[in-house]
Amino acid sequence: MESHTSIHFNWATLLESLHEPTPFPKLLVAVYNSKSIGMVLLHPNIDSPVGAMALADKNSIWVYRLSVIAEHQRQGVGRSLMEAAESYTKSNGYSEIWLDTIQASEYYKKRAYTYMGSAPYKNKQTQIFRKAL
Repeated sequence: MESHTSIHFNWATLLESLHEPTPFPKLLVAVYNSKSIGMVLLHPNIDSPVGAMALADKNSIWVYRLSVIAEHQRQGVGRSLMEAAESYTKSNGYSEIWLDTIQASEYYKKRAYTYMGSAPYKNKQTQIFRKAL
């Protein structure tokens, strides 16, 4: 297993996607040896939520994507990204973080996320989770 002691994180604002005066969405990128190896994309819940977002409180952040490139998976990069996302959420005054997943339900249960239900997504069922911060 490769050591990731030199991973650092950069916040980047996706300016081309801004629809609100707040600096969102936010993209947190994990960088190792000057290369991006993972990311998490965050956005606050919207005023007129649709789908699974309708379950979330307006004072919450939604995790749109969490991704780590294959050769760096199962080495703590995803966990570090989620910890940074939770810290960012809390430090910016949001009380909850929400997400949905098709394949990582057990991962989020182990991280103290509460299962809230499921919803159809592209002929599959996505599992919805939340965590109070």
